[in-house]
Amino acid sequence: MRLETNPFDAPPWLQVLGVIEHTRRRAAAEDYCRVELDHIDLAVSDVARCREFYLRVLAPFGYRLVRDFGDEAAGLGTAEYAALALVRRRGTVHPAHLAFRVATRGGVDALYRAALAAGARNNGAPGLRTQYHPSYYAAFVHDPESNNLKFVCHEDEALG
Repeated sequence: MRLETNPFDAPPWLQVLGVIEHTRRRAAAEDYCRVELDHIDLAVSDVARCREFYLRVLAPFGYRLVRDFGDEAAGLGTAEYAALALVRRRGTVHPAHLAFRVATRGGVDALYRAALAAGARNNGAPGLRTQYHPSYYAAFVHDPESNNLKFVCHEDEALG
């Protein structure tokens, strides 16, 4: 049976079937539309300095050095695969914006503190940014190369 309207507008005995069908259709649509970032190359002028910074900030969250090419590049990730590659660029390096999705607001706070302890510059203390949506909780810092890092949690406080 397929409901063409909101499942909660149906009689109570059909609501369960409608919710199941609605959930099934939503999951199929999300799988079809899901595109996740595989990795990013971040251009830096000083690989050693950035490697040390990002390891100090991200190691407590499972990131580690998985590839090391000395002064030319370094790859950090949570497995044997480098999700974040720090790649040396000669000449002008333009700052980038990197946003790290965090499961909890406490995680946002912890990353923010870890980044400051590793030498980041404050660019916005942890807090709600309701201009994005009511549960948008984020903190901002600048890394040693002036890249803007955002740590963000999209969950309600009761959940995150």
